[in-house]
Amino acid sequence: MTADTARSATEALALELLGIPSVIRNEHAIADFCEAWLRERKVYGVVRAGENLAVQPRPFREGVPRVLLLGHLDTVPKSDENPARLEGDKIYGLGASDMKCADAVLMRICERAVQEQSRYDIAGVLYAREEGPYQESGMPEI
Repeated sequence: MTADTARSATEALALELLGIPSVIRNEHAIADFCEAWLRERKVYGVVRAGENLAVQPRPFREGVPRVLLLGHLDTVPKSDENPARLEGDKIYGLGASDMKCADAVLMRICERAVQEQSRYDIAGVLYAREEGPYQESGMPEI
């Protein structure tokens, strides 16, 4: 896989995530998508609690440092028309910079960790309701 191929796959996944509306408290569809996508890639484990996901691409190894990647699935409410799109080398859309493009990177890292053993053990969390009050965050659920 070349860098261009990896970038294209990551861009495609980011655009797909951007196409799934997930305004805070409405993360069910994107959680379903992410869970199915990760399971299709044969990750070692996915745990779902509400609209929150924890993923472990491979079994943890004793003595190997662990890296936890965190992202959230929700966006702020829509304030204007900002459709998901790729313009040159930039991706635009509601949630592009916070946080769906980073979620795509997190998911692709998990996919790669299934295929190639890293010098670190990787785990990821994608959680709901980050954009609101902490008391409503999905983080404690997962």
